Amino acid sequence: MKKRSTRSLQKSTITATIRIIRAEGVHGVSDVEQITLLKSVYGAEVELIGDASGSEQFRIVAEFRIGGKAYAGLQSAAMRKEDDVAFFRIVENEGAEPELESIDDEDEWETAAEAFDDLMFTGDERP
Repeated sequence: MKKRSTRSLQKSTITATIRIIRAEGVHGVSDVEQITLLKSVYGAEVELIGDASGSEQFRIVAEFRIGGKAYAGLQSAAMRKEDDVAFFRIVENEGAEPELESIDDEDEWETAAEAFDDLMFTGDERP
């Protein structure tokens, strides 16, 4: 797994519905909008089903929109101990519950990680 930034953000290997969507570039903090698509439907945690490892509970750390796309930062109990965060794209389905997709594109993952940092840290706190 690739480690990112000084906070060791981790690209998730958990498989959800996969579609490759290119990021539209890196955006600044003013472009990040905090949202609650998942929390309003599922509460504070979601259960994800992996390829071979069964299901696992993840805490919803943050949900945000950037560049017209919605993302979620999630943590399992093990990830909380390491201060790691997994990023997923939130897919909004008309008339249905939101779903999560893995982010396979490195640039899009980096954009989501930077937007997360912008939301979670200010000024000197930013890693």
